[in-house]
Amino acid sequence: MKKLKQLPGYLIPCIFILALLLLSTLNCSIDNDGNNDNNQDTAALNVHSIEFENIERTESDPIRTLKSLKREGELYMITYYGDYNSLLDELNEKIITEGIDSVVPGNNARFECSIFTAFGDPDHPILGRNFDNNIERGVLVGLYSPPDGYQSISLSRMSDMGFDRGDDPTLLPVEDRQLLLNSVFFPTDGMNERGVSIALATGENAAINREKNKKLIFITYLLRVVLDHAGNVEEAVEIVKNYDVFDVNTSTISNHLLISGPDGNSVIAEYYNGEWKFMPNDRPWQIVTNTLLFNVSEESRRNECWRYRTVDNYMEQVDGWISWEDGMEILESISVEDTQWSSLYDMNNKEIYISLYRDFDDIFLVKIR
Repeated sequence: MKKLKQLPGYLIPCIFILALLLLSTLNCSIDNDGNNDNNQDTAALNVHSIEFENIERTESDPIRTLKSLKREGELYMITYYGDYNSLLDELNEKIITEGIDSVVPGNNARFECSIFTAFGDPDHPILGRNFDNNIERGVLVGLYSPPDGYQSISLSRMSDMGFDRGDDPTLLPVEDRQLLLNSVFFPTDGMNERGVSIALATGENAAINREKNKKLIFITYLLRVVLDHAGNVEEAVEIVKNYDVFDVNTSTISNHLLISGPDGNSVIAEYYNGEWKFMPNDRPWQIVTNTLLFNVSEESRRNECWRYRTVDNYMEQVDGWISWEDGMEILESISVEDTQWSSLYDMNNKEIYISLYRDFDDIFLVKIR
């Protein structure tokens, strides 16, 4: 056998340094400026596929709705049967006349959230969001199929129905679950069967310029109307224009919205100077956090919020082309202590990925059939 030649001594430290550099590139993730050198190891993710009951569009059936409640880990699921328009109007009127605390005692309507869209991969257009509010609150995902609208799936805080994390309403008799019917009124993000997706986040307080010919509705009621009746982003914008919307009180709104569809279009809706302003995407991504965006330069947006900057840097590197795994990695990188859930919507394939309480190793997957 031919004897191998010994390497010159001066090459050994060079080879050692090259090996260290190679190892470092295999262990990269997103830093606080959105630098991404390598995708996370998705083999470690546990994806739990969960399903709602088979549903037909029927007349209102509250008992069947309440009986459908089930628990998957720390996630609660409910299938809403039938019409709920009268309930929406009833809750809305009560909030207008008696205040939000009359429906949800101790309610905190501030949603310190991060939302983004990514359209680089046309087969998998994405909307992702972190709901940052209070990790002591439980999470409910619901399937809603109004007789006169689109089927949708949306997420809500259990506290808006009177339950906190640790409470288990599945252990209650059906007659004691009545407050869960109110979930239809409190979506904070969701997607309908047309792939139209919407999410809200707190911005800054703005005084509402009331118009006599417009109905006054609470902010989450608006999300429900969009999910029920918007077949695309353009229709969603028209719906928003048709209402006076409030949240803090009946004369004030603090939340802005990100609305998107599977066709690569999205729009930020923000109330400014007495009217809604709409900002369509001019890149294959769009971002909303908790600072004002209308008439604000991109440089200022990036400087004012590290979460905005982190997402924007990432998207610039990949031109908005991400997988759902990438999306979850982004959400993890901008999550905070009070991140209650992270949801990611594949608008083309009607799939929703959900992480609870910053557990990004165990993911729930639910689909609109």
